[in-house]
Amino acid sequence: EPEKFSTEPVVLCDGGVKYKVIKRAAERNAKIGDGCSIAYRTAEGEPLSEAVLGGVTLPWALEVTARRLQVGDVVDVVALGEYALADDEAEASHDADPSSER
Repeated sequence: EPEKFSTEPVVLCDGGVKYKVIKRAAERNAKIGDGCSIAYRTAEGEPLSEAVLGGVTLPWALEVTARRLQVGDVVDVVALGEYALADDEAEASHDADPSSER
């Protein structure tokens, strides 16, 4: 039987990142680490994007959240300000609106 999990949101980075576990992997799996591919959507209904953990195209909120998960977990992540950006986006947009949410 899958491990029980909290339905309460987890707050990280002084409130800049919040995540909620939607579904835990059916079996105990390895932790996610550098080099793992992650599939994600930046908005409901959008097609899946893919990025590599530790790469420059993965938004920071997904990076910090993924490091707490196992392969196969499904989570909902909300990020504010710079946490919604990937390294390659942050360099291109130094004046991002800190109140923006993804």
